[in-house]
Amino acid sequence: MVNGEEFAPTENDRFSETISLAEKTILLNGSQSFISRAIATTVRGIENPEDRTMVMSKVRHFNSTMTLEAGPVKDFFDFVITGTNESVTAFQDGANAHYLSIMCGFIEGVRNLDARGKSDEVNTIIKQFEENVRKVLVSTPDKTKGNTAASVIELKLRGNPTS
Repeated sequence: MVNGEEFAPTENDRFSETISLAEKTILLNGSQSFISRAIATTVRGIENPEDRTMVMSKVRHFNSTMTLEAGPVKDFFDFVITGTNESVTAFQDGANAHYLSIMCGFIEGVRNLDARGKSDEVNTIIKQFEENVRKVLVSTPDKTKGNTAASVIELKLRGNPTS
């Protein structure tokens, strides 16, 4: 159980092909709203609109069973598309599946770019993500947990399994 929600690996778990149960536990350690903000900032900064749209479509794919009307996924799309939603409460109080949709969508979207031979773009995205994580973790109460979660994502973006 993670944050009061059950996440046992099953055939129906849409996140299991991207991250393991151990990785889910790390990603949902309390800094997920900060990591989601760093991801949104990174995706907004992708220069090629087609690449940005492709990454966004992966987030939408992982969120397919949930609504986009409220919560962190709505905050993600609002920020990436319009650059708004800078409020302190943005990306807060979401269900674990919202955060995992953002994180796994980002991982799969970047992996898809890499599979298309866009390694320079992927390296730029990873560097920008690292920078954005440093910026947003300034205001988190537990930087260690945030950095650990960011490290899992970075390893996944580079194609290295963490478990």
